[in-house]
Amino acid sequence: MKSTLEDFSQSNFLGAIPMGFDTIIVGIVLYYSHKSSAIWVAYVFFWISTAMTVAVSLGAVFVMFTKQPNHKLESVTGV
Repeated sequence: MKSTLEDFSQSNFLGAIPMGFDTIIVGIVLYYSHKSSAIWVAYVFFWISTAMTVAVSLGAVFVMFTKQPNHKLESVTGV
């Protein structure tokens, strides 16, 4: 995990984790909305996903400014 955070091109993809979690939440709501317990589970998952999103977005920027070397336009790529 540490090497992922320190590499600029890999740390760009950390936002995919909460986005995948959001897909699970939407599936729970779509297929199990007739059960109140499923709605509560989706509600809890929503707040977990929100916390993960805030942590990744703020944490990635913080690590980018403090740990990673300066970036040039040629090295800024998602590949």
